[in-house]
Amino acid sequence: MKKTVVFIVERYYPNYSAVGVCVGNIIQELTSKYNIIVITKKQFNDEKIIEYNNHYISTYSTKDNNIRNYIDKKLKVTRGYKKIFYVFLKNIVRGLGYLGAILKNENIKNQDVVVIYKRLEDIQGNIDAIIPTCLPIESIIASINYKNNASRHTKIIPLLFDKFSKNSTLHRTEMNKIKKFSKHLLIEKTIIEQCDKLIFVDAWREHVNRYFSVYKSKFFQIEHPLIKNINAVDYVQYDPKKINIVYTGALYRKIRSPLKALDFFENLIKKDNRITMHFYVTGDCDYIIQDYSRRYPQNIIYYGQVKSDIAKSAIINADILFSIGNTDVTQLPSKIFEYISTGNPVIHFYSKKEDPVIEILKRYKSSICVWNEDECIENIEAKVLEIANNPGSKIQFDEIKDIYKAAIPKYTADIIIDLIDIDI
Repeated sequence: MKKTVVFIVERYYPNYSAVGVCVGNIIQELTSKYNIIVITKKQFNDEKIIEYNNHYISTYSTKDNNIRNYIDKKLKVTRGYKKIFYVFLKNIVRGLGYLGAILKNENIKNQDVVVIYKRLEDIQGNIDAIIPTCLPIESIIASINYKNNASRHTKIIPLLFDKFSKNSTLHRTEMNKIKKFSKHLLIEKTIIEQCDKLIFVDAWREHVNRYFSVYKSKFFQIEHPLIKNINAVDYVQYDPKKINIVYTGALYRKIRSPLKALDFFENLIKKDNRITMHFYVTGDCDYIIQDYSRRYPQNIIYYGQVKSDIAKSAIINADILFSIGNTDVTQLPSKIFEYISTGNPVIHFYSKKEDPVIEILKRYKSSICVWNEDECIENIEAKVLEIANNPGSKIQFDEIKDIYKAAIPKYTADIIIDLIDIDI
């Protein structure tokens, strides 16, 4: 009889977060061995439990999430003054979320802990292992509560991607992060003590070594499990006469702004009108991209948030992919591994010389890293155009797989299998 393994992730099918993509890749390696259930926050699908790709998805929701989903649905179907009203309402909800993050003693969403715990209790039969992800840290707390409240023998093995105590986005301001750091560090310590093992990516390495080295036997480091041969339906087809440059993922004014990249490509468009930029994005930079799109309607195209299959099709069919580094260099944009998987040329814009993406791309021969303060911009522009006009610059997947072995999903899946099946 197959063991039951539960993953908990904030956003999964059909609109994956970056962590959701990682989890989905790992799950594909595990479905033949285990009975897999994914607990995830409800998006626009109404089903409580669905079967998908040889595993089950169980959704949960909170009052806050229900309000956000309701507003998002209305924004998709309303126009004129009604749309303005719902935009205003969405900003109020965001403002309340901001105030909550500032005013609370600790940035834990207790209602999320309660509903995730309830969803775990709803699962019939024994759960052999729970693999919650961080963020949200609430998934780990709920998992520990589930195990402790009935003295269960369930193994708790978190996957640590985004940081918690040092997460600038989560805590909204640097002062708020510093003010609550000791409390949040204590929460992390309690979690580590009560979990069986923990798996973490490089963003956690320095933090783990500095504050939790005494627990080093509990930790296993992985790379983002995103190097895989991407297969996607050709939902997206570009004009072959153009040089199609694609960005997919999130953009944020404070940690990942597109302004410098847009200025760079604006100059390039003036030199070569074939340059066409395609933005498939979430975040809070919509108005910035749309402003440039109004200036260059034939060259800068904004699509907003799209389903993952469309985003995958876009990156596969692009001539060039471009990424933007974080101002917080301890956070790695995992999207870079998905880009690398395509074999397409990659241009990376960075604002900090310690950006970890630079090291990753050193092994990827079809790439250019552009420092935001670089003054030798003409040389870089020439290199970009050279790549764009070189159809042989695509790298084969077998070569990519050899270079980035630790980022193949099977690498992480094999660690998980060992931790589940052996006595810890």
